[in-house]
Amino acid sequence: MHKIALLGHYVYSVSLNLRVNSKSNVRIPPVRIKELAQRTDLTPYTISFYEKEGLLDGRYITRDENGYRNYSSNALERIHMIKKFQGIGCTLAELRDVLHSIDTNGRTNEEIAEWVQHKIDEIEQKQRDLDQMLDTLHRMLTHHKRKRN
Repeated sequence: MHKIALLGHYVYSVSLNLRVNSKSNVRIPPVRIKELAQRTDLTPYTISFYEKEGLLDGRYITRDENGYRNYSSNALERIHMIKKFQGIGCTLAELRDVLHSIDTNGRTNEEIAEWVQHKIDEIEQKQRDLDQMLDTLHRMLTHHKRKRN
């Protein structure tokens, strides 16, 4: 088993065991959606959306006698993981695929490396595109400053 850093968390990898280690072993009691939203800087609507899209399922949510949803401490960790993957530009489809792979150990180390390389290539292309836009804007600014004088 190898320990690698991914998105600021340690990930143990043999056959894609991408379990994000929490920073502490302390478990919080189940919370309602409003408190979970506050703890994650999300809206209750966003958390409900994650649930509807299958990113948060029954492993993370229970219902009490009144039908209110209660979210486990694992839901907090799951949402932090979702936000990390969103932060690197994952689409909803990629999020579903990645989370499914994490949940089922469904990818080999080679497949993980290929996926990571693909994301790197995408980000590098976006960076080149942004650099080109900046260069164009700088030339426009220089041109218009000269015209003023």
